[in-house]
Amino acid sequence: MAQLIFNNTDGPPTVHETGESCTVGRHPDNTIVLDHVSVSGHHAELLIHNGSYLLKDLISSNGTYVNGHKIMVQHLENGDKVRFGKVDATISIETVAEAPVPIAPPPFLNVPGDRE
Repeated sequence: MAQLIFNNTDGPPTVHETGESCTVGRHPDNTIVLDHVSVSGHHAELLIHNGSYLLKDLISSNGTYVNGHKIMVQHLENGDKVRFGKVDATISIETVAEAPVPIAPPPFLNVPGDRE
């Protein structure tokens, strides 16, 4: 799982669990609601894609940034600095568990003289 950690100037950091998918924005229907004028109503989406976390800007007014670079879509690494408008956060990622690959049983072998 992942967490977005928001540093607050007037208290301890605020930590939000992201789950497999979450949205970030000012509108109350988002998973993570950021009440700041620089954050769009539906600003960004964070989701798991092919075993890693992906951050996608939802055509926000003030942009989404990762490590100081404006992005539209970006794979995230543990410790990346993320900015939604003017609101800063850090991503903390645990290893994403991949679904186990099923192992097929070996094919049946017909060995001569093995019939009953």
